[in-house]
Amino acid sequence: MVLVPIVSGNGASVFSFDRSDTVWFGYPAPGLNSLWTGQDTTSGTDRLKLVVGPLRAGILRELVRPCTMGSLASRPSCTPATVTYHCGQLEAAGLLTRERRGQHVVARRTNSGGALVGLLSG
Repeated sequence: MVLVPIVSGNGASVFSFDRSDTVWFGYPAPGLNSLWTGQDTTSGTDRLKLVVGPLRAGILRELVRPCTMGSLASRPSCTPATVTYHCGQLEAAGLLTRERRGQHVVARRTNSGGALVGLLSG
C-alpha cells in the first residue's frame, strides 16, 4: 500500500487498484487550506482531533455525561451507523463503554477516555 499526498480540496481522495502488487491512495496534504485562505491552520491545532479524528474527538468531548447513541447521532452529517462504528472503535480502545437500557444504548466515557481528553485538550 502506498499513501500519496495530493494537492486538492479537503474532501478529495484518489485511489488505484490497477496493479496486483500495489494499491495506492491519494489524500489531501495536511495544511492545504492555508494555501487558499492565507490563514495558518497549524496554530491552535486541536490535538485530540489530530490523534483520534474529528468525529471521535467530538464524541469523547460530548460524553462529559452519559448520552444515548441517538443523541450522539444527532450531530450534523452523522448517521446512527457512523456513530455506532466510531463508538465501537472507541470502546475497543477502552475509551468508552456502551450499555443497553431498554430501547436505548447509553454511551459513557471511561476514566481512560476522560484522561485522554484532558491530556490532549489542555
